[in-house]
Amino acid sequence: MFRSEDPFATHQQFLKYYIENTTGDIIEFGIGHGSTGFILNLIKDSNRKLVSVENNSSWFDNIKLEYPETDKHQYVFVKDDWKTTIKSFNPSDFSLVFIDQSPWEARHMTLEHFKMDSDYIMIHDVDYFPKNNIFGKYISEFSFDFSDCFTKWALYYPPKPWPSPTGPPTLVGSNKNGIIRTPDILNFLTS
Repeated sequence: MFRSEDPFATHQQFLKYYIENTTGDIIEFGIGHGSTGFILNLIKDSNRKLVSVENNSSWFDNIKLEYPETDKHQYVFVKDDWKTTIKSFNPSDFSLVFIDQSPWEARHMTLEHFKMDSDYIMIHDVDYFPKNNIFGKYISEFSFDFSDCFTKWALYYPPKPWPSPTGPPTLVGSNKNGIIRTPDILNFLTS
């Protein structure tokens, strides 16, 4: 289930848990082997839909060939700019928003658009933002506060050994629902 050959897909175990514990549609910003096919596999026996959004044309074409569009899976190519594309989506249409696109600024725009009305927001490589004073508060190398974005949030680190010096961590936040803390997820994944 997890793409062990991709050490940077450190979000997968947390993504799996939140997909299995939500029921609505999913949108991903930034497509790839570690998310697109993974999500499609997890929702294949459900009525859920996935919308995959990307701005890199060659990467978009490559992933679209590997995971073709279906009635349950729609691709959206960002032609002009991220801001226009992001604002074209109704945040309340999605129970899970997975954010992992380029550039970094687009991740922040996506967060701002979806954070109040989507059930859960998941942001991969989130340590970049507090370290650069974009959002969140830097406390120490492995400790951050994201209460400026969410009423409820949890920061998840992958099991060691890490593919990068900082993990990288994945943030899950909600202004609507409760968050399941890391020990619960780890117990779930190992049981």
